[in-house]
Amino acid sequence: FARWCHIPWVHIEHGSGFVVSGNKVVEYMSRCYDQTLGRWTLSHADEVVAVSKACENFVRSTFQISKVSTIYRGMNPLWTNVKPSKKEIHIGYVGRLVDLKGVDILIEAFSLFQKKYKGNIPLRLKIVGNWPERERLENLSKFYHLEKEVEFLGQKTIDEVRTQILPTFHIFVNPSFQEWFPTTVIEALLAGCSVIATDVGGTREIKEKISFSLIEPRNTQIMANAIQISVYNLDIQKDPVKPLSLFLWEESFWEFHKIYTRISKKLQYE
Repeated sequence: FARWCHIPWVHIEHGSGFVVSGNKVVEYMSRCYDQTLGRWTLSHADEVVAVSKACENFVRSTFQISKVSTIYRGMNPLWTNVKPSKKEIHIGYVGRLVDLKGVDILIEAFSLFQKKYKGNIPLRLKIVGNWPERERLENLSKFYHLEKEVEFLGQKTIDEVRTQILPTFHIFVNPSFQEWFPTTVIEALLAGCSVIATDVGGTREIKEKISFSLIEPRNTQIMANAIQISVYNLDIQKDPVKPLSLFLWEESFWEFHKIYTRISKKLQYE
C-alpha cells in the first residue's frame, strides 16, 4: 500500500533469526516466507529499524540490507505497591505458550530442583499465558506430580502483568529458544525480580545494562541449577531492589523522532 501510494515506509524488524520450532513444516514455510516476501519487504522499505543489535545483525548478514539501525523498545515503568509473598517463593513466566518459548524445559527444570529442595519455604511456579500449548504443559506438570506447585494463570493484560503479577514474583524465568528483544525480561527487572534468561537474540544486550543470570537454552539441568542458585541466594524477607531506569521510552521516542524528521525533510525537498 505504501509503495502504491508513494508514502514513506518505515519497517520495524523483530526477527533475530529464522523461526525455530519443533515443527519442521512450520520452520520450512517460515523460512520460505522470510526469503521471499520478507526479503522484498526489507529491501523496499525507506528505513529499517531493528529492535535489537541481534536483529540488526540478522538483517544485515542474511538479507544484505545496509540501511538498518537499532532502536530499543522503550517503556515507561509502572509503579505499584504490590509486593511478593514472604511465606512462599514464587517463580514465574510470562509469554506465549508456544513450543519455541521452552516452557516445557522450565517445568522439567522446576521438577528437577523441587525433588532435591530442602528449604522450609514452599516453592510455586506461576505461568502466565494461554494457548496453543497450555493443555500439553498442564499435562506435563501432572506427569511430574506438580499439580499443587504449578499454577496456570491464563491470559492477562499488559497492565495486570506489570502492576499485579510481576511484582509478586521473586524469580522470573525466560526459557525461550529464540528471542528478538524480550520485553518481559526488562519488565521483570523493573519489577525487582531476580531474573534467569536464556542467551538468545537480544537478551545479552539487556544484561549490558543490568546484571542477571544468562544461561544456555534447551538445557534442563543448567536451568535447574540456575533456579537453585537464585532460590538459595534469595532473601525473602527483604523487599526487591528496583532499577531506576532501563530502556526508557523517552530515549526511543527521540530516536524515532530523528527518522521521521529526516523523512519529512526529504518529502518537503521532493
